[in-house]
Amino acid sequence: DVWALRLPQQVYTQSYEELVRESGPQVHALLAFCGLTFAEACLQPHLAQRVIRTPSAAQVRLPMHAPSIKTQGYGALLDSLRTLFV
Repeated sequence: DVWALRLPQQVYTQSYEELVRESGPQVHALLAFCGLTFAEACLQPHLAQRVIRTPSAAQVRLPMHAPSIKTQGYGALLDSLRTLFV
């Protein structure tokens, strides 16, 4: 938040939950912020054939999906914490 307030033109905050729920509009907004043009492949990064050399290589090959949002299972127990990150 500090950097977003100090440098609003250079810091983009993206909610993973929103990205999963509304991929199209969220990807368009991110690319516009970065000054990049949209390509359909941006909506399916898991289909890219490039080499991935990170520990998360297996995850990169999976589509974005709601089950990866682990906090959903805790329901109201985390509500007081969630308000701190909004």
